[in-house]
Formats: sequence, C-alpha cells, structure tokens
Amino acid sequence: MDPATGHRLVNNCPAARFCTWIRKGEYYTMFQFYNCGTYSLSGWLGNTNFYNHQNVLVETLGSRHEHIGYIPTNWKFITNWDKVWYINLCA
Repeated sequence: MDPATGHRLVNNCPAARFCTWIRKGEYYTMFQFYNCGTYSLSGWLGNTNFYNHQNVLVETLGSRHEHIGYIPTNWKFITNWDKVWYINLCA
C-alpha cells in the first residue's frame, strides 16, 4: 500500500472505529481499532494520518503508560507516532 492509498482508506474509516496506517520497513499496514481497551503500538514510527470516527476520546500513552494526550471524537489529522507506545481506545 502506498501513502496515497493509506490516506484514502483512513479518510473512509467506518463509523465507530479509529483508523490509521503505519509504515514498517518498505510495507504499509492499515489498522481499524473498534473494541474498547488499550492497544500496544510497538515499533510505530513516523508520521501518518488518523481518523477517530467514534463518539469517544482516544488517549495516547508513552512507554510507561504515561498520558501524552487525547484524540477528539470525529477528528482527522496527522500525527507522529514516535513517542506513542499505546492507545486507550475508549478513554
């Protein structure tokens, strides 16, 4: 998947999901999170877009589960994942 495809897929994120994509080496992988819980983002690096197409906040957490910030509901943006090790899908 190329970056343009990643952007297009994220922008068409289904309702009640948090969508993003990440590059690992020469490959790109799309993610759709939808169950409440904390997810490990081990090894995620770089900038990609996301879409929180839910009615709940997504909390970003560091390597020791320390709070970094919140991603608002129905929010599309680009972020750098270098400092984010976990997300809490239903903060």
